[in-house]
Amino acid sequence: AVGQCVALEPYDLIFGSHRSHGEILAKGLAAIAKLDEAALQRIMETYLDGAPLRVVERLAAYDSTHSMAIDYLLYGTLAEIFGRDTGFNRGMGGSMHAFFPPFGIMPNNAIVGGS
Repeated sequence: AVGQCVALEPYDLIFGSHRSHGEILAKGLAAIAKLDEAALQRIMETYLDGAPLRVVERLAAYDSTHSMAIDYLLYGTLAEIFGRDTGFNRGMGGSMHAFFPPFGIMPNNAIVGGS
């Protein structure tokens, strides 16, 4: 997943398999690297009305929007996996169906549907 995602642009879409945590991180980090700070800030402020961002802003004093966006991606993904309301899908996607459309990370198939 990492090798494929490096070549993708932020607007390119991926459709993963169940529990595609590695794909989420690879595509998300590739998008963060390619987006400018204004675009990243806009995404973080507007997605879910900024709920994940408000948590991340309390974690540390960030020297750049890119470094905050990395923590935002990690936090939003892990919060989703653990079913938290501040996860990227309000905890409803969980481990198997986490996704984040602003970075081109689309919903994936379930293990039942993929086997």
